[in-house]
Amino acid sequence: MSTLPRALFALLITLGAGTASAQPLFTDAFPAEEFRARRARLMERIGDGAALLAGAAEYPAYVRFRQNNHVFYLTGVEVPRAIVLVDGRTKTTTLFLLPQNERSERSEGPVLVPG
Repeated sequence: MSTLPRALFALLITLGAGTASAQPLFTDAFPAEEFRARRARLMERIGDGAALLAGAAEYPAYVRFRQNNHVFYLTGVEVPRAIVLVDGRTKTTTLFLLPQNERSERSEGPVLVPG
């Protein structure tokens, strides 16, 4: 098993509580209620199903990161390799993030991380 799947399961952040909006790299272009409403509309459409969306990966060269349109539309999260699970049955949204990398943060700035 590669380190990426293990790292993604390091911690889950539930977006329904709205705690992610206080973290760096979460857009302030729209209020948190807007993203909640978007996810609620998706949950209505998928019924008892689930949607799993993979965020964009980092670019190989130093280029400003741009999140996958679907992940950004539902969450506003602008972090590489974020994974979003929208569960229509339980009406919850879970965000999977990579663990904190202090070395990377020293050179590139703070990143939204688990916890």
